[in-house]
Amino acid sequence: MILRNEYLEDMEEYIRNMDESEFAKRGTTKEAVLDSRDTMEKLWAVYQKDVEDYNCDEQFSLEDAVNEVLGAKPVQKKICAKYHCPFCGSERFIGHQEIRAEVYVGGDGEFEDNLPGGLEAAIYDSSHPYGPFTCSKCGKEYDPLPENKEVRLPRGTFYIVSGVNVQMCKSDGYSYHHEDDGYTVLSNGTRALAVSNEDYNRYYGDQRSFML
Repeated sequence: MILRNEYLEDMEEYIRNMDESEFAKRGTTKEAVLDSRDTMEKLWAVYQKDVEDYNCDEQFSLEDAVNEVLGAKPVQKKICAKYHCPFCGSERFIGHQEIRAEVYVGGDGEFEDNLPGGLEAAIYDSSHPYGPFTCSKCGKEYDPLPENKEVRLPRGTFYIVSGVNVQMCKSDGYSYHHEDDGYTVLSNGTRALAVSNEDYNRYYGDQRSFML
């Protein structure tokens, strides 16, 4: 295959227009790629071959050449949420936060309006979100946020719930199920949660049933 300069020019332009982060993910830089004759010739050859020999469209061929020569962009591993609602599994909550923002002030010295771009663009400082937190999906309230923890017990693996009252569990049909290695397991027939016996006694008393 005779390499034609127009393909090299296309490849160079494509590389220049790529975001620098795409190179960082592959352990290199845009400048290093453009300055390496060997790398550019490999990109050039793969790109031209895709177009001429395999009849691929130009955009696909450019992307394929980069992945072939520089390596495919690594798949980002999903970070497990630290908190989630043990009742519905949601990882999103409504909380509270104190913020400081730059605003317009009128001649009377009072707040007049947000700066251009809206409140979010004007924020320059903010505190850590605080509770009580409300699950955005099922509406259950927590303070603090329920940690996404599991416990492996002889009868299975269960999500741990803490800091909830008996009415919250009863409203979803949960009742005392069994005690297991220091935990009380609550079940509603389709889902089961684990509460440490210490927490169970603190929130519910020694009565091992919700059927009061």
